[in-house]
Amino acid sequence: MRSLAAIILLCLVVAAATAHSKPASNSLTLWYERPASQWVEALPVGNGRLGAMVFGGINLERLQLNEDTLWAGGPYHPANPEARAALPEIRRLLAAGKNKAAQDLTQEKFMSRPIRQMPYQTLGDLLLTLPGSDGATHYRRELDLDSAVATTTFRLGKFLHTREVFSSPVDQVVVIRHSARNINQPEQAAAFDLGIAFSSLQSSDTRTEGSDTLILAGKNGSAHGIHGALTFEARTRVSVEGGQISADANQLRVSGASSVTIVLSAATSFRRYDDVSGNPAALNAATHAAVKDKNYDALLAPHIAEHRRLFRRVALDLGQNSDAEKLPTDARVLRSPSTDDPGLAALYFQYG
Repeated sequence: MRSLAAIILLCLVVAAATAHSKPASNSLTLWYERPASQWVEALPVGNGRLGAMVFGGINLERLQLNEDTLWAGGPYHPANPEARAALPEIRRLLAAGKNKAAQDLTQEKFMSRPIRQMPYQTLGDLLLTLPGSDGATHYRRELDLDSAVATTTFRLGKFLHTREVFSSPVDQVVVIRHSARNINQPEQAAAFDLGIAFSSLQSSDTRTEGSDTLILAGKNGSAHGIHGALTFEARTRVSVEGGQISADANQLRVSGASSVTIVLSAATSFRRYDDVSGNPAALNAATHAAVKDKNYDALLAPHIAEHRRLFRRVALDLGQNSDAEKLPTDARVLRSPSTDDPGLAALYFQYG
């Protein structure tokens, strides 16, 4: 692998020369032959505010959800009330060369309370359960950087199952579509069942609204002595082709569908650093009202267009190793110390 400094310098030169160029899509895909077994292996989608880590499971798919204003605690004033009175003594100790005593006093009387900032919090997980999916073959999960769509595919018998996930910067929703078609006769759809549920480590409850809407609502946690003050909500609306949706107390069930589309929004009560009086339920209701008449394609097209408006400003070509690019991304990474694979460095640059 080339040195980092050399890669950065080359990136700057190539970026200036290739602005607004169209990259080769086959060089912009991360792909794997098995589901993620831990968080760092999951594939991210996000729009700058709302994101998900996609694990690519078969019988149980997990999307770990993030909303960028969900942090622990609430508004607080960090100034130490003893700081002003302690300042002259801190100065005297420093002037006397008693640095350790000055540091100890600063730590005790002068630094903010709490001294640590609030930690970021995950919203929770959206869980999709696919019964009868044992024995799946021809598995692949991928993230296409040029479209910002994460896709999982696998075969069950003669049917190809496809699950696509993206987070739209235009409509401010995460969209998931699961579909199944006959491998040899694509016009023939499969009929499958799907369970849809939420899970969260936050103090929260899940409920259904009608037969097609699932809601996770809760409150954030406390940290470093600052009590949680944010409320949050995640809301999914489900539509199906060729099947039916039913609801129980805390999950949705799809039966006999050939395609399932899930539209997810999320919001918190955060308004600004000192105001957490927002209404996440009203925000989510407005988001869903704006997209209620849009099908999957109508949500996907503007998402890709807006993503590419930014992403395609820069293309990077460091050369290619066609044999290496036939390998899954994790295998390429393992082989990179001993293999000339310049395309992997370019892929890493674009992934960043």
